[in-house]
Amino acid sequence: MAQLLLRGIELGEVEAVLFDKDGTLSISEPQLVTLAQARVFLCLDQVFAQADAADARRAAGAAAGATSRTTEGLHDWLGRLQAAGVRCAVISNDDVAGIETFLSAHGLSAFFGAIWSAEHSPRKPDPAAGHALCALLGVSAARCALIGDANSDLRMAVAAGIPHQRALGYTAAWSAPPPLAEPHPRVHHWDELVLA
Repeated sequence: MAQLLLRGIELGEVEAVLFDKDGTLSISEPQLVTLAQARVFLCLDQVFAQADAADARRAAGAAAGATSRTTEGLHDWLGRLQAAGVRCAVISNDDVAGIETFLSAHGLSAFFGAIWSAEHSPRKPDPAAGHALCALLGVSAARCALIGDANSDLRMAVAAGIPHQRALGYTAAWSAPPPLAEPHPRVHHWDELVLA
């Protein structure tokens, strides 16, 4: 089992890492702002169907440039996790198509053994969603880390049994760092995390 360290501080042994998608794996702020603006101007009955259909993340055969960018250093970090035998999964309130399109467009699919989306029940931030995703990976929550950009992600992780020190707040995907609650450890770049 791999020991997870953040800036040299031991966080514990992990068998798996659960990643939030938007704001953690991806720099999705520009597209989410555009999508929100489009929804405001559409009539209520058509808002989600038309805006989501126009969302470039779901376009058939989306090219890598048509989806949000990955966060800097992500590919290297995922490669280190894979080489150490640490399983990875995505837990997101995006739908399955949005998650799979993003992973495929950026060559990330092979790094992830499972996903949990808004189409699964229960949805995050219900701690049962974290338990269910860990079960899909075949690991206990106590042997996982979760990396997310929202307080609801971090609270869900702890309530699901992920040790507090391994409920990590990711800050680098937004134009202004998200206001994460103390005392969750924060990750500002993937290079700050190492495995021993």
